[in-house]
Amino acid sequence: QCITQSTEAVVSTQSTGIIQRAINNGKYEEAVDAINIVCSQPGIVLPESLVPQLFPSLTNAEEGYLAKCCKALEKLLQFTSINTIICQMEVQLKQGFEHSSPLVKTLCLRQLHRAVLDRRNLKMIGEVGVMKYAIMLLVDEELSVVRECNKILVALAAYDEGILILFSDQGVKLLKEVMSKSETIRYRVFDVIIDSILISDQALECANTAAFTAKMLEDLESPDVLLQLTALETSPDLS
Repeated sequence: QCITQSTEAVVSTQSTGIIQRAINNGKYEEAVDAINIVCSQPGIVLPESLVPQLFPSLTNAEEGYLAKCCKALEKLLQFTSINTIICQMEVQLKQGFEHSSPLVKTLCLRQLHRAVLDRRNLKMIGEVGVMKYAIMLLVDEELSVVRECNKILVALAAYDEGILILFSDQGVKLLKEVMSKSETIRYRVFDVIIDSILISDQALECANTAAFTAKMLEDLESPDVLLQLTALETSPDLS
């Protein structure tokens, strides 16, 4: 067992050196290929310091490289603490949320989802302010991105601390801003609100205070049949 552990440590160190040299020489694709190979071996861990070094290579990259790089970053990030991701990689997360590729956006959103599943992270998340991106990306054209946002925002409703983030002044303001952009986006916001109030009575109180439930009921009672049917389809449990 001791020999195995020692061998693995050497392999990890050697691999890190090779990957680091490739990055230093601007050979990002070689580095990414190496990361994917090394991380496929059980028991091998690469340093989290590689993550911020790879992010700049995502700018204006081809789709094929983006897919490989996102896969490599996902593998590196699974060994990176939530505290490090949220507090020390905020710049990289912001770049990811604002990237044109849904692959990069969902990669970063999955890290945020991972964070909100543990209530111990919520105070830190609230202080850093990254949650706004999960709301802002509800407007995205790619449903894969929207689904990740929904999972993050609804997960907040499982804890009192999370509800305070979702229905904070900034949270409510952003939700109302995005829902005003189109009917489709409005119902995406309604989906989040409904799923949240089905989890928590406190979320229902907050949704009432912020007038979200009043707006949903207004659509249900609308003389516009199409609007009424859309509201019924979106919120069957509420109706």
